[in-house]
Amino acid sequence: MSWVRRTCNWLISAVRGVMYLVFAAVCCAGLHHAWTAERSQADPDAELRRLKAQLVEATMRGQELSARVEAFDKRPEVRLQMIRTELGMLRPDERVYVLK
Repeated sequence: MSWVRRTCNWLISAVRGVMYLVFAAVCCAGLHHAWTAERSQADPDAELRRLKAQLVEATMRGQELSARVEAFDKRPEVRLQMIRTELGMLRPDERVYVLK
């Protein structure tokens, strides 16, 4: 019967060791998450700078499109259709003017 007791003690020790390892892994993961989250919030203006860059890029694209439309045709309906074509807002029954 001593072998049963030794086996049970060994199993209890093994389970306890695994529990300690899992606890340590969870603690390390939590610390890592907290550290990276703190580091990512070190620059709160990063998102604002990214949005401003997107706005500048969209404005430049809009100016480029406007210049291409101006150079192509002076009629307002043609301009509107070209802009709507470029933005993907053209109805299926409308003509598509090719931008050169």
